[in-house]
Amino acid sequence: MKILGVFFRFAFVIAFCLMFTGLWQVADSGVRVRGSFGLQAYGYEDRDEENHLWLLQSTRFSVTDKTRPLSFHFSGGYIGDNADEFSSSGRGRFHKGYLQYGGMSDPLKIRIGRFFMYKGVALGVLDGLEFQQKMSKNYKLSIFAGMMGPLSRRFEFEKPDEALSFGGELRWTPGNLWHFKKTNVSLSYTNQQRNELETRHRIGLNAFGSLNHKTNVYAVVQLRTSESPIRRIVGRVRYADNSWSGMLEGAFVSIDMADYSWLNGFEHSSYTRLRFALDRNIKSRLWAVGIDGSFLFSNEPGIRLGPFVTIPYGQLGYRFSIGDRGKSDGLWASLHYSPYEGIEAYASGSLMTYEWEAYDIESEDLTMFQTGLRYTPPFKENVTVSGEYQVYQSPEFTSDRRFMGGLKWKFDHGRSK
Repeated sequence: MKILGVFFRFAFVIAFCLMFTGLWQVADSGVRVRGSFGLQAYGYEDRDEENHLWLLQSTRFSVTDKTRPLSFHFSGGYIGDNADEFSSSGRGRFHKGYLQYGGMSDPLKIRIGRFFMYKGVALGVLDGLEFQQKMSKNYKLSIFAGMMGPLSRRFEFEKPDEALSFGGELRWTPGNLWHFKKTNVSLSYTNQQRNELETRHRIGLNAFGSLNHKTNVYAVVQLRTSESPIRRIVGRVRYADNSWSGMLEGAFVSIDMADYSWLNGFEHSSYTRLRFALDRNIKSRLWAVGIDGSFLFSNEPGIRLGPFVTIPYGQLGYRFSIGDRGKSDGLWASLHYSPYEGIEAYASGSLMTYEWEAYDIESEDLTMFQTGLRYTPPFKENVTVSGEYQVYQSPEFTSDRRFMGGLKWKFDHGRSK
């Protein structure tokens, strides 16, 4: 009976998704429907030698009115594990589902429903309302309010008095300012709660500008309304031309340490960081050499460096650490190859010596590897079939092998010719 119940739940979710993906059968020429429908199977054996087969169904679509600035967007599906006959693990997933008035270039845009929010210091999934208004040529105001979405991403909602979220952003785009071009400055605020506990209460200032067509500058300041107000201060410069590209970043970061968080027990809650990256392109960006690294300054300094090479089939590199840092030294690679049209083979992995004092992990060897194949038939470019094999090996996990297979179908009906 459990299997039968799972079948009906799974069938309901698929039918719900297909009901929307089949809208073009009844829609007139004034509507465009596009998105994708996917199904994945993920199998492995855990450390207790119990077999698992997770089924993951995903559906994404948008329905757009061609005559009015009105659209609906949805992303969700189903996930479940056969180890418990999909009884407790099986559940529907609701990532986003909102109605939108206005497009990218319209002066007014309104969203209502569940959507991802990333406005300056605001970050997370919101069940609520967002209002954006272009006040003048150079100013745009965004205001949002609602509830934080559940972490499980189920088809359910948090209680309004336990997960209140609100805030806004004022964006200024003066264009040319002093020596900078394409200048963009924004001031943002957010107050986000979960389970009646304040998770994010911040004020932020972001600024971006171009010194020339090769050099960009980015700066961030985030403040908390608490005893230690500084959350993050970041300054970054990027440079790129036909032969060289590089990045230099300086930052001061203070980690959130709420009283109810297990992170509150860590010794260091703030650090200063310097990061850099430098690439030398040798031939048409297909061949290159480079190095990236970071320097952490806390009670004792720590350094991590990583030279690498770029070839037509991917990248290979080596990473090593010096000083007071979590150690992860070793080789890594990320490769891809397309032998025939529509077929792409890929592989990535690393052989590391790993050490992390914060978790009392002494030096040990860690091997991670994955390889896979994606096939998109030339005669059916909206369908992709994929398969992947993963290996994870450490002193605690000596036989962790995982397999994944998937099918994805893209659709687009009503597109203007």
